[in-house]
Amino acid sequence: MNSFTFNGKSSTSFNIKVEKCPNYGVPNRVVETISVMGRNGDLVLDTGAYNNVEQIYSIYFNAKSTSFQTEAHKVAMWLNGSRGYCRLTDTYDPTVYRMALMSSYTEYKNFLNYMGRADVIFNCKPQRFLLTGETETTLTSGTTVTNNYMPCYPIFTVRGNGTLTVAGNSIVISNNSNQNMTIDCETQNAYTGTTNRNADIVVSGEFPFLASGNNTVTFSNTSCKMIPRWWTL
Repeated sequence: MNSFTFNGKSSTSFNIKVEKCPNYGVPNRVVETISVMGRNGDLVLDTGAYNNVEQIYSIYFNAKSTSFQTEAHKVAMWLNGSRGYCRLTDTYDPTVYRMALMSSYTEYKNFLNYMGRADVIFNCKPQRFLLTGETETTLTSGTTVTNNYMPCYPIFTVRGNGTLTVAGNSIVISNNSNQNMTIDCETQNAYTGTTNRNADIVVSGEFPFLASGNNTVTFSNTSCKMIPRWWTL
């Protein structure tokens, strides 16, 4: 029987069964259109971003050993007990995960106090993150990193002072002798442990990212490791 896991807990822990395969939601690209008087066709401003999508699971749970109210309460506490985006995976596509919020669900339908049924709706960020993109690799300066997916913002861990350059975009790192610094290219933050290190980096060009295709990575630091964060739609 298929299942989903949200915020570290599996639906199987709540006697939940998923009734059918969920649909494949594809996010819409965020574009703005501007109408100009006297001009045919709208002007299009492409932001390069995508909207959130819904992920819906039709579920039912067995309540024979307790009661419908008891089991419904457990499920509601699990799904609504978290803040912000949490990790969502399922057995239908075990190679990816999404970052999701509990959006809404229909009321739990009570079947003779023995079973409950509902549609659980998650509000998900557009990315389907690949589990393979969570593997950290040690880089050699001048290496070519091939991104077969969407443009992504990796996490770099560099040791020592120097300059990290990714496809022409550079970060100069200072005050980092004999230390490791982690650079999160998505949040555009640098840190060592819990210490913020943004004052010790200078960005030239855009904040580094891995474009689709080949990307040359060079660095003059002692060492450099990368978690790529591959993702697809």
